[in-house]
Amino acid sequence: MYFHQKGDGRKHAIFKAVLTQVTSSAMNLLSQSKSFFISPILLGLLLVISSCGDLEKKLDDKLKLVNDKALKLDSLVNKELDKVNSLDSLINKEMKKVETIDSLVNKSTKRIDSLIDKTVDRVNLNN
Repeated sequence: MYFHQKGDGRKHAIFKAVLTQVTSSAMNLLSQSKSFFISPILLGLLLVISSCGDLEKKLDDKLKLVNDKALKLDSLVNKELDKVNSLDSLINKEMKKVETIDSLVNKSTKRIDSLIDKTVDRVNLNN
């Protein structure tokens, strides 16, 4: 569950290099340009391109933040699942104990019933 991958740093460096080249080219054109109309267009283009670089940086930061939060949440969920599994295991152990006790109670009950039946038969025979 990783949003930020290893190749992003290289992509960011390439983007910065292209942005620097475009910026310097735009500045050269601005300084050489005699036309007042072309200069604002190039300046606007320069602002748009530089703001895209800022947006990419902000997006990378947000993705890192989301990734970190997702990893923390995943870790927390795994811890809680471990607790549930431990509790389930404990319940299973206790159920086995209850089944063993139930079996012993049934055996004892059968013995007592047998003894009572024998006693009742003796009493009935004596009468």
